[in-house]
Amino acid sequence: MTNQKETHIMSEQNPIILSSLNLMVDLMMRLFFNEKEYVALQVYKWKAKTPYWGYCPVPIQDNLDEIIESHLRGLKTYGFYSHSPSKTCKWLCIDIDLKIGLLKDRMDSVALVFGMVIQCLRDLGIPENAMLFEFSGNKGFHVWVLIQETAMAECQNLIRHFKNNIGPMPYDAGLGRETVHLDKFPHPSTDPDNSPYGLPVKLPCAYHNTAKQFSHFIDVNLNPIPDVPALLESVVPCQLPDLPLIQHAKQPKNKSAPNKRSVSDQLKNAVVPVLGDPLEQPPLTAELNALFSGCPFLHEFKERPHAAGYWEWTHAGQLLCAHSDEGTAWFEYLSSLD
Repeated sequence: MTNQKETHIMSEQNPIILSSLNLMVDLMMRLFFNEKEYVALQVYKWKAKTPYWGYCPVPIQDNLDEIIESHLRGLKTYGFYSHSPSKTCKWLCIDIDLKIGLLKDRMDSVALVFGMVIQCLRDLGIPENAMLFEFSGNKGFHVWVLIQETAMAECQNLIRHFKNNIGPMPYDAGLGRETVHLDKFPHPSTDPDNSPYGLPVKLPCAYHNTAKQFSHFIDVNLNPIPDVPALLESVVPCQLPDLPLIQHAKQPKNKSAPNKRSVSDQLKNAVVPVLGDPLEQPPLTAELNALFSGCPFLHEFKERPHAAGYWEWTHAGQLLCAHSDEGTAWFEYLSSLD
C-alpha cells in the first residue's frame, strides 16, 4: 500500500472527468439511476443548534444530466436514494466510516475493514467486476456493488447476510469503543411502503463540503484510478446470488415513549401573529414549485409560514437559500409573513 497519507488528497476534480463530462453523465445515469424522480441536494442544516451537512430532496424535471454535471464540476453536491417507489435497486453500497481520529492516523484499521468488506462480498458470490471502490473524500471508503435492477427485498436479504458474516470491527480498548463503523444501503430495516426512496448516499466523484476535496475511485490497494470513464465502462452489473432468506427482526416499540408531534401538528395548533406588512411575493419558478410540492416540510412552511417555530424557520431557510437565488427570495418573502 503506497504513500497512504498522500494518496487520498484531491482538492480539484480529476481532469479526465472534466474532459469527458458527457460520457461521465451517461455512464452514471446508466449505472446508478433507475426511476429518476428525486435526487438529494446536500445543504447546510441545523440540529440541536449544531450545524451539519445534510440532504434535501429535489425533484428531477428532465434535468438529471444537468444535475450530474453540476455535481461532477463540484458546483453542488448531490446524493441519490437507495431504491425507487417500484421497490427496486440498481446498486448496493457499504459505507466504511472512521468514527475516531484522523484517517492518516488510523489507516491500518480502515484498510483492514476495507479488505474485510471486499472479501465478505466475494464470499457471498459478488464478482469483483461488479464492484467499485471509492475514497469518500474524508474519513472512509464506499464499496459499491452494481447490480441488474433487482427487487429491494433481495438486496436487503444480501445485506443481512453481509451483516452476519462480516465479523467484528476494530476496537480501541483505551476508548472502549469500535473505531470503524459500517453503514449499509439499502438499509436492511427500511420498509419501502413507509419510505419509498430510502436513505441518500453521496454520488461518486463528489466534492466533500467538510474536507474541501473530491472523492475518487480507487483500486483494491487504495491507489487512485485516474481514468474513471474507462473504469465505469468496464463495470458489469451482476445478478445477486440466490441466498437463504433472513427475516428482519423488528425491534419492539417503546409504548411508554411519548409520541413526537410532526411539524404539521405543530402548525395546526399554532397562534398566528401579525407583525407588519409583508414583502411582495416573488415569481414562483417551475423548479421551485416542484420543490415545494415534493418536500412535505417545505410545503407546510409555504402554506403556514407564520406558524413555524425557530427550528422550522431556520431549517427552511437553509434548504431554500441553498437551492437557488429564487429560493432565497421566497424565504425572505415567507419570513416577512411572520
